[in-house]
Amino acid sequence: MARRLAAIFALVTTLGACTVMPVEEARRIRDAQGGRFDARGYVESLWTAKTRDELLGRAVPLEQLRRGSIDQLGKSHGTRAGEGSSWTFVTKASGVVKAVMLDQPRGAVLISSSAGEIRLQTGPVVTGTAIRDALPAVNFDDFPDQIAFAEVGQRLNERAIAAVRRDLPRLRPGDHVTVVGVTNLASMDDAAILTPLAIASGERAQ
Repeated sequence: MARRLAAIFALVTTLGACTVMPVEEARRIRDAQGGRFDARGYVESLWTAKTRDELLGRAVPLEQLRRGSIDQLGKSHGTRAGEGSSWTFVTKASGVVKAVMLDQPRGAVLISSSAGEIRLQTGPVVTGTAIRDALPAVNFDDFPDQIAFAEVGQRLNERAIAAVRRDLPRLRPGDHVTVVGVTNLASMDDAAILTPLAIASGERAQ
């Protein structure tokens, strides 16, 4: 028991020496020190029609991601930021719109499909960095720090959603749609939360 208490005390002492800094505060300090990274400019040069088309071409039916081994599917169809991280997939599905919630900070379109419910993120607040994680050319080691890497993920989300934004207000509950988006999955049973690449009525989303 004494050994365990000593280990806990050592851990608390070590953590006490660390400073947990909010991302915004860290960003201000970095900018003040002249280390500003132009995430917007980087994404502008990266996010081209070719990049988007390549992602669309990798889309795997969501139903397929609900079957078999997630690791086997990941190795053949997905990407992963690092060992132990969730797999990132470009996926597509058709279904019926159940709800359109565009007037919320975490806006979303809920779609009922044969592979389960899909939550299509519409922003302005978007969870995750699935778009960034789906691009093999975007590597953490190529950036000055984790803040710059996070900013690139945020800007990529914004650019992807901007491409479908004009279609979103037209959606109504009951509409039949096909969507292509990017999602992170740790297991086949994870909720399908997609950052959209394309959305359309009918069978094709391209």
